[in-house]
Amino acid sequence: MMNEHPYSPLLDEPQFSRDDVFNVCGISSGVLKGILDRKQVLLATEHNPGTGRRRMFTGSDVLKINTAVTAGTINFPLRWAYLLADQVVTRANTRRSALGEPEHRLKYAFYPAKDGEDWAIVAVRDDEPVAPLPIAVQLLDVDRLIDETLAKLNAIVDEQPIPSFEIPEVASTDPWAPENDFFHAWGLDDQGRRCLVGLTHEETGEYLNLQDLWIKDRSQEPDSEGKMRVIISDAQEARRDVLSERHEDARLHRLAKERAEKHNAQ
Repeated sequence: MMNEHPYSPLLDEPQFSRDDVFNVCGISSGVLKGILDRKQVLLATEHNPGTGRRRMFTGSDVLKINTAVTAGTINFPLRWAYLLADQVVTRANTRRSALGEPEHRLKYAFYPAKDGEDWAIVAVRDDEPVAPLPIAVQLLDVDRLIDETLAKLNAIVDEQPIPSFEIPEVASTDPWAPENDFFHAWGLDDQGRRCLVGLTHEETGEYLNLQDLWIKDRSQEPDSEGKMRVIISDAQEARRDVLSERHEDARLHRLAKERAEKHNAQ
């Protein structure tokens, strides 16, 4: 929860180390260096404290970094991360000035503009956007981000274990995934390795790579001269067709066998 005093040492005092940033944001030293070197967030503290001086971060700095990291996980363009991070910190400051719970829960919806360069950010208050939204948007739960970041910072100050807010992994619903195998396409070889039926483990890897090239070849857009670049060669496509036919024959044979066994068991 936010400190209820208008002045919050948690947000304003440079009291958090680089290790604290790593632990709160779940990032490595290299990732932090990249964020700072590219100025993807604008810190309140000195960007480079100088030789022999230890850089310390305010809670607002950590919140900005965590905003950039969180937004980056859903492919928000990092060149605009500093704007988003500044708005999140502004929200945190507004909340503490209100001396209590905010009147509404805040989220930000963002989406690329038609030209693909700029991004729109629209506030969503209690699930009601302040402006019309397109069908597909990315959504950042601002108040949850603030609450979870400050809970971790408070734990550091109180020398308590940092709480985890990880959510459980959602089971895959991809019908092509081996763990679901909706199409009865997967099996195990003699060494217990996953492979497509009709293909060896090595041929499975080869086929999947060729299939990826084949899909990219057919989904590409022509250049300004109407030409298409070569992604998969004729030889590679012929090899893909051979492996695909062998796999599909084995899959259909497997389905027929399973149906026959099921029928005989009834």
